[in-house]
Amino acid sequence: KHKEETLVFDKEIYTWIINNTTLLEPAKSFLYKERHLNEVIVQNLQIASVVNSLDMVDALVKRFGEETCLKTGLVRRSNYGMHFYFYTPCLLFPYYDQDGSLIGIQSRYLGTNEKAPRFQFMSSQKTRLYNLPILNSLNRGDKLYISEGITDCLALLSDGLNAVAIPSATILPLEDLILLKNQNLKHFHSIIFDILYHFFFHKLLLNL
Repeated sequence: KHKEETLVFDKEIYTWIINNTTLLEPAKSFLYKERHLNEVIVQNLQIASVVNSLDMVDALVKRFGEETCLKTGLVRRSNYGMHFYFYTPCLLFPYYDQDGSLIGIQSRYLGTNEKAPRFQFMSSQKTRLYNLPILNSLNRGDKLYISEGITDCLALLSDGLNAVAIPSATILPLEDLILLKNQNLKHFHSIIFDILYHFFFHKLLLNL
C-alpha cells in the first residue's frame, strides 16, 4: 500500500485526465439544469466528469503503467482490485495557478452513496484558491468576489462577475490569499465564512 505521505503529484497524469474526459450525465444535469451555470464558463474552466471508475483506471494504467498510477494515489489497490481514488460519478474541477499551470483537481460526488464524501482532494496537492488565472485579467478597481466553494464561484462567473473560491470555510490557502491584498474584494459566503472573513481574512490582509 502507498501511504498518503509518499504520494506524488504527477502533473502529466492530472493533465491527461482533464484533457481526456468530458461532461457526461449526471454532470450536465447538475451544472446546467440544477445550477443553471453558463456553458461557456464551464467549458473555459475545463470542468469534466468521470462516470465509471473502472474505465478510468483501465485507461490510466494502459497509458502510464500500474506502478506510476499507484504512486500518484489516483489509482488505489484493495482486496477487490484497483479503483479510482475519486468516488464516481463525479465532477472534476481542475485548479490552475496564476500562470495557468495545472496544480490540482477537486472532485464533487454526484452519486447516491450517502457514505461517500461529497468533495475530495488528493493529499499530494497544495490547498489553493480556485480560478487564480482571473487575477491576470483584472484592471485596477475591478471588483473581485471571493466565494466559499466552487459552485458559488461558478454562479458568480456565470453572472458575469469576477470570482475566485476558497475550497471551504475550514480550508484557507494563506499563500494565495496574500495575492488578493490589493484587490477590490467582495465576499459571497455563508454565515461561517462571514465570521472567518471579518475576524481572520480581513485582519490578515490589513496587517500585511
